[in-house]
Amino acid sequence: MLKRIQSLGLALLLSVGVGSVGHAASFDCSKATTETEIAICNDPELSVLDERMSKAYLKGRALGNLTRIKEDQLTWIEVRNRCTNELCIKTSYLGRLKELEDFDYEYKKSKFKKDANCTDEDWDYAKSWDNYYDPEMAFRFGEVIQKILINKDIEGLIEIIEGELTGGFRKTVARSSSFEKVLQRSTIISIVGHKPNCSPVGWRGFMIGNGLAWYQCNKTSCELTSIDSITEKLEFIEFGWKISNEIIHPQCFAYEWESGDNFEDFAEQNDIRDYQDFRRNTGTYLGKTLRTFAPISPSWCEGNHCKKLSLVNSLNKCGSIVSKNIPNSFVIEFEDLSYSVLDRKIDNCKSLVPHFEKNVIECRLVLIAEKTGGTIGTYIRYGIYGISDLPKDGLSILPLKFFDNLNYALNFLDEINNQ
Repeated sequence: MLKRIQSLGLALLLSVGVGSVGHAASFDCSKATTETEIAICNDPELSVLDERMSKAYLKGRALGNLTRIKEDQLTWIEVRNRCTNELCIKTSYLGRLKELEDFDYEYKKSKFKKDANCTDEDWDYAKSWDNYYDPEMAFRFGEVIQKILINKDIEGLIEIIEGELTGGFRKTVARSSSFEKVLQRSTIISIVGHKPNCSPVGWRGFMIGNGLAWYQCNKTSCELTSIDSITEKLEFIEFGWKISNEIIHPQCFAYEWESGDNFEDFAEQNDIRDYQDFRRNTGTYLGKTLRTFAPISPSWCEGNHCKKLSLVNSLNKCGSIVSKNIPNSFVIEFEDLSYSVLDRKIDNCKSLVPHFEKNVIECRLVLIAEKTGGTIGTYIRYGIYGISDLPKDGLSILPLKFFDNLNYALNFLDEINNQ
């Protein structure tokens, strides 16, 4: 005898009173037509989840805010029906069930559960990382993220972000948009449908929802660092940065290496004591602490075979790229190094190099990407560079200011252009 189950695609749409898409509140598996219905019929676990969903949905309706419940259910059905495998369907059910069962309409319940969730193995693993984090707190912070998403609390989400996200929306953009325009329904369902972890993914931190959200924890606190979200649309200059009809070569841009060795050498050999300020506000040192821009010999290499390091590069010496050699018109690439230039005007470039006597012709925000071949994948730096005509070297490119992530860079552009 074929098992009869509740079909959310049919039964729940009828129960919320939205149109008419079937004859009854359940269907016979022998009549299943869509891939999702067939998958549910063929998997006992999915069938049980479907039955639980019907009960949870009725319970959710009884709590009030019927319009909200109905809208969320409809968007959930769309997400579930886009699944192409049983695991995706299961995750979507678990996510929606958690929404329906845990939703706090007054948003006054405690964000943390008192029950212990982490095992002895979790604590032993934390010890292997010098106990820099508390496993239980890390787990509960994952629940905090889920709680905030369930309640569509954009301010609550912003509150658990220190500074700006390394990946995802900017705070100013999120505050001026509705929750639905910042986070996709599928993202919410997936994050809510996965159990938080008590242990990090190595040095990358903690993740939830198969990497849709990432956060970092120490012994006393946690912060959300990245979440898959709808960000503002950015446009980049086609065929890169052109000067005198020639495209600037990727090797012309001096940037802090992943190791930091090159910028550390510049700081040490020029007696710059505040290294963190130097690596971020490089332009403020040009013409003051750094009066000459001659290449330096690296401290880790001796002899004539050593390649010298340059902070300011002459465009005549570092070369250019021919347009026909560019397969992607917005990314200028040479071997493992590439760059893109944001198509956004920057006012008052000279303020970034206050001690520099020469004029800065123009400046741009540049995204430098280096393929490292290591576990980090691609190393990215975000920096504002300027063009100036120097007496000996001619047109040269100067590093002016660097940012830890793109959102910080965009915030700065807003600030400097509004001065």
